[in-house]
Amino acid sequence: MSDIQDNQEELKNWIDGLLHEGVVVIEFEKKDGTKRRMKCTLNHEYISENYVAPEKKTERTKTPSVGVLSVLETEINEWRSIRVDSILAIEFGLS
Repeated sequence: MSDIQDNQEELKNWIDGLLHEGVVVIEFEKKDGTKRRMKCTLNHEYISENYVAPEKKTERTKTPSVGVLSVLETEINEWRSIRVDSILAIEFGLS
């Protein structure tokens, strides 16, 4: 892997850890160039037991992308994807 890919994987793993701890606000640039702030999580306290992540619903036919996070957007309770290289800022609280 290149240094950029290594750094993206390291950043993705760090953010994944934050998302499992609670709600995180991520600001990122969408593909169309607009900026977006999104409250999201992967913490099971905020996710209904009946609400399964998209990758768990069906058998995956392709390898997950190294540079993409799948997160639950807490304000609308829907799954979204964020490219790690598009992240501009991250806000989180310490317990």
